Amino acid sequence: MGSIGGVVRNHKGDFLLGYSEPIGKTTSTIAEIAAFQRGLDLVLENGLQNVWFEGDEKRLLEIIANQIPVGPEEIQRRVKLINLILPELNSYKMTHIYREGNRTADTFARMGHKLNKPCIWRSRPPQEVLRHVQNDAKGIINQRIRRRFN
Repeated sequence: MGSIGGVVRNHKGDFLLGYSEPIGKTTSTIAEIAAFQRGLDLVLENGLQNVWFEGDEKRLLEIIANQIPVGPEEIQRRVKLINLILPELNSYKMTHIYREGNRTADTFARMGHKLNKPCIWRSRPPQEVLRHVQNDAKGIINQRIRRRFN
């Protein structure tokens, strides 16, 4: 069973909103693209126009950015929809970030397994992710992860 989640921050790293939801039986690739699509929808719904998307699935970002036809029909359909919506933004960029570098989004995604319906948190994150929001904004990763990268 899959779930998705993500976080939207301003240019200073301050929390604007977070989202989490169960999506049922799926593949990890479809979950990643569904999370990107949901984040894009929320960005537009909240009037944000200059956006920097970060994702931990590097190949998926390349598929979206280069409009590469790949995989099952559902992936192709979602990529096509995302690429139809992206021009609605004034500007955007997409970059890869390791999951360890964005614990907030990862925690929101894992929270979706416990939910019965989609949830959106505005202005203030839930307690489960508050520490990660603060650490992500400061660029802090835990020592165990830092040692692994050194």
